[in-house]
Amino acid sequence: LRQVSKRYLAILEGRLERRIEVREPIGLCPAAVVKTRRAVSAGGKPAVTVFEPLETRAAYTLVAVLPETGRMHQIRVHAAW
Repeated sequence: LRQVSKRYLAILEGRLERRIEVREPIGLCPAAVVKTRRAVSAGGKPAVTVFEPLETRAAYTLVAVLPETGRMHQIRVHAAW
């Protein structure tokens, strides 16, 4: 069994004061004009993303993003959530 762990750096708008874990399913966005757009959706597939704040300045936070699953657009969808 092979294991891959990924870590990304991102700058998020807003102040994130503590580590958070987002456990929300991701699926197709029913309201989108483009039919491949993803969103948090009750009928979606399970997805887990961890956001760890590294540094906060003004209204932005540098975070380490650790996706535990590999859904399409997962980081963007969970960050927006």
